[in-house]
Amino acid sequence: KRQLYDPAGNLVELQSVGRDLTEEKRINEVLRERAERLRLAMAVAQQVWFDIDVPAGTVVVNPEWREHLGYPADGKPLAVNEWLEHIHPDDRARFAREHAARVGQGYPEFSIDFRIVRRDGAVRWINSRGVGVAGPDGKVERHVGICIDVTASKESESALGTASAQIAAALKSSKLLLFRQDRDLRY
Repeated sequence: KRQLYDPAGNLVELQSVGRDLTEEKRINEVLRERAERLRLAMAVAQQVWFDIDVPAGTVVVNPEWREHLGYPADGKPLAVNEWLEHIHPDDRARFAREHAARVGQGYPEFSIDFRIVRRDGAVRWINSRGVGVAGPDGKVERHVGICIDVTASKESESALGTASAQIAAALKSSKLLLFRQDRDLRY
């Protein structure tokens, strides 16, 4: 902005440069709407995302995942080691083996189930799926993916296995004959 005055000190000209921000504002609104749509879809699907910066040793997760682990939903990156400490002690060695195998394969797509221990001590089963993203030099710079809480499914599997074992044991110790017959009375 520039102002020009005559010799008497009167403003005679005002010069300024402006920029039309209409398109920039429209693009920002579209991005905000898409981010909100993604956030809602992830919440409905009960999924959370992560983005690990390998060189920096940090992981950024969505606020819901931070809350799931027991941290404030402040968006601050976590140290990768801090994040990995949440893996259940009984699952850490298997997780490390599978991770090492994936790194050896150039970190293709992956899917792994493991338990986490939240800061409040609660144990949850997680399915983590993602992919390694290579930088210009071909080395993996990021690991990006989603995590799904599969605790209810794992508990159902365990209950089904227990019930099946109990039924098998009961049938083995009884003098009952068990058979299956279809609607046409075929065995």
